This record gives sequence, structure tokens and C-alpha cells, in this order.
Amino acid sequence: MATGKRAEADREWMGNVGHRLRHLREALGLSQQKIARGAGVSQGTVSRLERGRGVAVPFLAVLRVVDAMASQLRAKDPGVLSEPTRRWLGLQRELATMRGVGIDIPTQVYRDDELENVVCTFVRLLHTERAVVAAVLKGLAENHAAPSDTGAAGRSVALAP
Repeated sequence: MATGKRAEADREWMGNVGHRLRHLREALGLSQQKIARGAGVSQGTVSRLERGRGVAVPFLAVLRVVDAMASQLRAKDPGVLSEPTRRWLGLQRELATMRGVGIDIPTQVYRDDELENVVCTFVRLLHTERAVVAAVLKGLAENHAAPSDTGAAGRSVALAP
């Protein structure tokens, strides 16, 4: 069953994350309580994450724990940190910066309002209506690509090469 495999993969991933978080905390010489205070979460949340039981922990709580650990790492001399740790700190800083300045999921997906409106309208149509609209659009596009175009009054207008 796919759901069972996915849940197992999630638990395995969370276990790996938890192991790394614990290793990081211990390498920094910090207690779960100190990280919890810095993150604004309970010590139990940190414990659940470290034991790989954090699948149901709210995403923001996970981010807060990561932020608290990153803050402790930044207090260290960068010269003593490994290259992967410095890269991770850079990625973490970008994520934290995005949250802090309001960079969010875009409200407009397409490059202009007209295209956004067309796509949003199209996806609300029934499948049979979509087929009609697609055929009309295809016809318009083929007509537009033809060597001549019909003007608004119905007369043929030659297009510039």
C-alpha cells in the first residue's frame, strides 16, 4: 500500500533528521531545555524531534528549533565549522530571511493578469467545455499563424513578413 510506504519513509526521514539534530545539539554542548527556550517550544517537542517522533510536530515548531540551533552555530567561529555546516547555515538564513520579510507563495502564478484570468477560468470549466475552449483557442492560434489575417470588419489584411 502506497500510504504505508510513504508513512514509513516519512518516519525514516524524521529519524535521520532527529539523529542529526541531537548530534548537533550535543556538539554545541546544549541541553534540550536550552534549545527549547531559544525556540519558544517545549522541551518535549525537542525530545520528540530528536527521537524521530516529530512527524506530527507542527512545521513552525520544527523551524523554530532549527533556527535556535542555527543561532547557536552562528555564535561559533566560522573557521571551525565544516563546509556542509556553513552551506546549511546559508540555506537556513535564506529560509529565515524569506519568512521575516514576507516572501511568500506568489499570489499571481502567470506573467500577466489576462493569462491568469484565462487559466483560472479554464480550470473551473467542465471537461466537455474545456474541449470546446481548447478547440477555439487552437483555431485562433492557427489562424493567427496564417500568412494573412482577417480584420475586425471581415476583410483580409496581409501581415508583414
